[in-house]
Order: sequence, then structure tokens, then C-alpha cells
Amino acid sequence: MKRQWKGFIAGIIVTFLLGGIVGTSLASGYQKQATLDYTGIQITLDGQPVTPTDANGSAVEPFAIKGTTYLPVRGIANALGLGVEWDGTTQTVKLTTAAQTPANQTGNPSTPPASGETIGQKNALKSANSYLSIMPFSREGLIEQLEFEQYSHEDAVYAADHCGADWYEQAAKSAKSYLDIMSFSRDGLIDQLEFEGYTHDQAVYGAQANGY
Repeated sequence: MKRQWKGFIAGIIVTFLLGGIVGTSLASGYQKQATLDYTGIQITLDGQPVTPTDANGSAVEPFAIKGTTYLPVRGIANALGLGVEWDGTTQTVKLTTAAQTPANQTGNPSTPPASGETIGQKNALKSANSYLSIMPFSREGLIEQLEFEQYSHEDAVYAADHCGADWYEQAAKSAKSYLDIMSFSRDGLIDQLEFEGYTHDQAVYGAQANGY
């Protein structure tokens, strides 16, 4: 019964996210209007081109405002081998060296796709990124979802391991989704995240990132 209840909670979360019911909280502060100049700004690191990407592995383009160039912090951090996470509670972008990032304590985040991937791997990867653009997933949860879509286990694992997801960040997002619609104790939230396939360390991180 306990497992069924946790599955029921997860189903509610999915319904809320896919239905667009859960809104984005606005940080206290102010807004400005500005003209963004997208002029094909290129980035190189030690002479090698760098293509910055977001958390889902999609390319993001640098832009300029009144002569000042703005670069996507996640893409640049990834290129420099830095860990990056967003603390919504304090509105802080946290950069860490590789040795200090939570993911490197129990396993690295997923890696970029390799060249020569099969059509099954390529399509599974596209599906994985589509799912991650809608809602957070654990690695195991994403693999199960892809297998439900009839991808082979091998292709599903490939997609999960090459989609660029930071599973600690995904755990934090999942925790926030749960807390947005109902109350959880710290242990209850961690238990729910573990039910979703997050490791214990990822679940604890997700709870801590949301104030527990």
C-alpha cells in the first residue's frame, strides 16, 4: 500500500507538470527591458570552439546588451569542467570545481553523445531531452519511461547517460515540484525521491536544495 501511495503522489505530480498547473515562483527583485543582440557570437577555449548547452543538452546562444557580451553560465561552466547548480532559495548560481561537485562524489553527470550513434540511440536521446524539457526525471525513471516508449534497454540507458542531465539538479527540481503542491516531512520527501529512482545521496541533496 505504501508503494501504491507513493506512485499515486508521483502521478499527481506528472499531471500537474504536464497540465502546466504548477507555476514558476517569481524571485523578489526587479525587471528591466533590454534589446538583446544575437550576432552569431562564437566562443573558443584554448583555440577550440565551444558550444554552450543548457541542462537538457540543447545549444544556447550568447548575446550582447549595449556592447556587453553575456554568456550562459552552465555552458561555460561545463566547458571549464566546473560544477554548476541553481539555489532558488537564495537566488544564487553556485560554481564548484569538479572535485567538490555532489555528482562526482557518487558518479559523474551524464556525458555528451558520442559520434557514430545508432538510429535507436539518436531517437532515444531526442526523446530523453524532450521529457527532461517538460519535467525532471531520475536516471532510472528516465530509463523506465523510455523503455515504456518501446526503446530497447540499451538505447534507453545510452540516452540517459548522454542527455547531459545532472541527476542532483533533477532531484532538486523533483523535490520542488512535490513541495509546490503538498507538504512533506524531510524523511518523507527523501523517501518519495528514492521511490522515483534517485539515489539516497541525490534524494538528500534534493531535499537540502529546497530548505530541508
